Order: sequence, then C-alpha cells, then structure tokens
Amino acid sequence: MKQAKSQSTDLFTGVSEPDPKGEAKVKTSSDSLQVMNQEKRGSDESWQAWIFDLDDTLLDTSGELIPQASQRVCQFLVDQKIFVNQEDALAAWSAKKEILAGKALIQSLIVERAPSSSNCEKWIQEAYHIFRTPQLPPHLSLLPGGEELLRVAQEQMMLFLVTQGDIPTQIKKVELLKIANFFRQIYYVDPFRGENKTQAFQAILKQFQFEPQRVLSIGNRLDNEIESSKRLGMKTCYYPYGEHQGETPQSRYQEPDYVIHGLQELQSFFLAEKQL
Repeated sequence: MKQAKSQSTDLFTGVSEPDPKGEAKVKTSSDSLQVMNQEKRGSDESWQAWIFDLDDTLLDTSGELIPQASQRVCQFLVDQKIFVNQEDALAAWSAKKEILAGKALIQSLIVERAPSSSNCEKWIQEAYHIFRTPQLPPHLSLLPGGEELLRVAQEQMMLFLVTQGDIPTQIKKVELLKIANFFRQIYYVDPFRGENKTQAFQAILKQFQFEPQRVLSIGNRLDNEIESSKRLGMKTCYYPYGEHQGETPQSRYQEPDYVIHGLQELQSFFLAEKQL
C-alpha cells in the first residue's frame, strides 16, 4: 500500500486536501435516514468520517460505461470463437444480466459455451479485465445530488473515497469527475493484485484512529463494501443502484444499517441534522 501526496495518485492510495465549495439544496429525507438522525441526537456523537464507493454510488457506471464495456467483452468472446457473432453474445449477456453481474456473468457465459476448454480461466481473466477497463468518454458526471452532498459533507467531517478496479482507469474517472479535492484520501484498490476494500478500511481506521461506529460506509455492493465495513464495526448505508441492485443479503454482515434510493436522500439527512 502506497500513499501519495497532494492530488497525485499512486497504486493504492492518493491524498487530497478538502476544498469547501458552498451549500446544497434540501430534499426530503427517507425514513431510514430519519432514524439515523434520531440515533445520533440521542448519543450526541457526530460522524468522524464518511467513506464513499465510486462506481454506481457517485458515478453512473452502469448507465455510462457498462454498455460499451459489455460490447467489448462480447467482441472478445467472438474473437475467441466462444460465440459465432457479437449479436448472439450480446443476447446471451442481456439474458444473464438479470441475475448475474460482472465477473460472475462473464464466467457463466464462458463456462457454459466452452466447458471443456483448457483456456476457460485465461479467457475469464482477460474478459474481466476488458470489462473493468472501459473506454472513458471526455467527460463524466456525478449522479444527481452527488456534488452538493460532497460540498456540504466535507465541511463537517473527513471524506474518503475507496474505489476498486483497474488503477489507471479508476484514477482517470476521478480526474474526469473533478472530485479529488473533496476527499482527505483516495484509496485505489487493485483486485488484479489480490487487494480488497477491507484493507483500505482498516488503513483508514488505524491511521486516523476513528471509532468504527462513527464512520459511515456508503456503497452499492452488499457483498463488498457493505459486508467489509460491517465486519469492522462501521455503520453502512446501502444505495441499491446499477448492475448489482437486485442482489439480496446472504449473511448478517450484508444487511445494511441504512438504505437510500438517491444521493439526495443522504444529502437531505445531513442538511436537516446540520440545522438541529
């Protein structure tokens, strides 16, 4: 794990200083966030930090990037003669995306079509790498409410970004979104090197000596940041958005403390609490 200074980004961690940029609009809070507000008033403790996921939490990855990434994967499968043509591959992808996502989807496609091939594992890894390295457009935008939320939240607590994927791709996403200055640190987790988000969460808790129950982890993956955070004693906020939104908890560690259906809900809770 490496830590870079200023806005530079190294393999695991990049650091940037907060840059307050104004206020946000008030929206209607969800019931779960109203409960969180009541709990905090009772304990008289404020949040020490919020930790955000990037893909399908702040960035609409499923809407902006996955369609062309899936096309590139399907073309790869055609090139390897796993499918006859891209139309067939895309049809199979579309049928499976209702119940599977990411690497599990890719693995299912390849294993079903070429179960006896000695190249299966190699193809899965190569296809997954293609999937995790989409061709980025010149501009990317935060999901609705994202910028306002970050502007206000950074004035009251430390914000962190923990994002997992191909490192150069994730760094470029952050650059295109122009969000580095909102975060005290940015952690880039490389799954291709065996890294995981738990390591990043542990590093944050240890370095800043946070009380886990006063740190909120916000993300769209029950089996990733939600589970990892809960196992460390952190509070969790689940945003069911994107390709993984149909998944259900498989253990008590995947049951989030709070659920939102838009960043505006988290923003509304925060502003309402600020006015107490």
